[in-house]
Amino acid sequence: MSSNNDHEEDFAQLLENSESGTGNVSLFPGDSVEGTVVMIGKDAVFIDFGSKAEGWAELAEFYDDDDELTVKVGDRVKLLMLQYGKSGMQFGTKIRTLSPSAGMNTLEEAYHSGMPIEALVKDKNKGGFDLEIMGVRAFCPISQIDDSYCEDPDVFVDQTLTFKVVEFDLDDRRVVLSRKALLEEEKERVAEVTRETLGEGEKYKGVIRKLMSYGAFIEFGGLDGFVHVSEIAHEHVSDPADVLSIGQEIDVQVLKIEEDKNGKERIGLSIKALITDPWDEDLPFSVGDIVVGTVKRIEDFGAFVEITKNMEGLLHISEIALERINHPSDKLAEGDSIEVLVKGIDLERRRISLSIRDLLAKAATEKVKKEVPSDDVRKDNVILRRRATPAEEPAIEEPMNVPDDPWADVDAAQRKADEEKRAEGSEDDSPKQLTARIGLVTNGIIASIMPYGMFIELPECGPKARGLLHNSEIAVRDGDPIPRDLKEGDTIEVEIIRIDDQGRLGLSRKTVLIRNERVEVAKFQQKLENESKMGTMGNLFKNIKLDKK
Repeated sequence: MSSNNDHEEDFAQLLENSESGTGNVSLFPGDSVEGTVVMIGKDAVFIDFGSKAEGWAELAEFYDDDDELTVKVGDRVKLLMLQYGKSGMQFGTKIRTLSPSAGMNTLEEAYHSGMPIEALVKDKNKGGFDLEIMGVRAFCPISQIDDSYCEDPDVFVDQTLTFKVVEFDLDDRRVVLSRKALLEEEKERVAEVTRETLGEGEKYKGVIRKLMSYGAFIEFGGLDGFVHVSEIAHEHVSDPADVLSIGQEIDVQVLKIEEDKNGKERIGLSIKALITDPWDEDLPFSVGDIVVGTVKRIEDFGAFVEITKNMEGLLHISEIALERINHPSDKLAEGDSIEVLVKGIDLERRRISLSIRDLLAKAATEKVKKEVPSDDVRKDNVILRRRATPAEEPAIEEPMNVPDDPWADVDAAQRKADEEKRAEGSEDDSPKQLTARIGLVTNGIIASIMPYGMFIELPECGPKARGLLHNSEIAVRDGDPIPRDLKEGDTIEVEIIRIDDQGRLGLSRKTVLIRNERVEVAKFQQKLENESKMGTMGNLFKNIKLDKK
């Protein structure tokens, strides 16, 4: 085994060789080079990049997220020249904070080479973030700080993050950075690996990126997928946010893979496919059992009661009390723990019908006191007050008319909700009407989404005004992906950029976003100039003495 002294001597010798071999090579901070790993030490990796010259990089540069070393002797690596020092030339995978003298030159090189750069997020403002890198002030628009919508800008303040220089002007000393660009590049690299094994039925570990009322957007292996609300769990889910949270890691299975006309993949995922379906196992209760359940939600036609994990039954309004009631909420509230009789089980349709009325009628007939017995039977998360026997008949004399199929009201309610949904948005309630003209910026409503773009209703221009927002006018920069979170019914700010001889309107979202970013960059530039002027004025008045009277 080699001792620490041996390691230090090897390290010193290699550094000496590195220093002596740099005379034939002209490198500056920010230069990109490719070389071969010649030695891996305790804290550093040494690289031969030709021309009889060597340099070194910190060992930490070559560990992945799982703390695994990603290089070995003989590997070719692409690095960035960071700085000259007493230890020779230092290389790295991204530019970090260096001396102020390296500042603008290094940033300019990073801009042209596309190499990543680390910057400190100093503060936030209305349109983005103030950054500091190598003594230089920079700006990052809020839309470029992450690859998804930034809901809480404060979480990025005081963090040192990696960015890409997307705008650079040496004369104006204007530097604009983007973290989103780097994240999307890395995501695409990972996605290419995932696509090699992607197929229906494959299982992946993903992260929840966004929750909507109709489902969840999941990122897995660099790809984006969507889980419809019906594929979240075997039981009914009213709102995905009730059972899922943004940032949560979750297992998903690929249901289907489709391509739109542009060849872009659309991946449907499922969470419940990897969860055991309680209906596929022997039910821990049977018709005639009395069980304890929890009221999960109340509708006009009845209440849904959870009687075991991931399984609910319907307590129809006619089965809640002996007397007729106007609404289930007259007797029940969400969260109530209640005793119910399992009146019917439909295995094919996966439906359970429950009753309180039958229990009340039987108790009144038999004069049985409603007390909780001490010998409850517990089985598979079900609390059974009493098990049914083959001789028992759950049906009793009907004191009032009860529907043959209480679940028919559920189906009718769903049809009514669908009809109301189709009728929404048909009336114009806009308080004013604007004249459509080129250059007008207004809020529109996404009416429909097509492979080539979106049709946008413009209520401020009249009840029948609408225009086409082509795909090329949605993203901010050429090549940026179209936001997947845009859906029918969303409000979106657009600009009218064309009106043809037939009165058809061409719209743009891109021009609005670019204009907003330019405004914020201009504000940032003005802020720097004001600070610079204040510094100059301070110097002028520094030595002025005021007469004392």
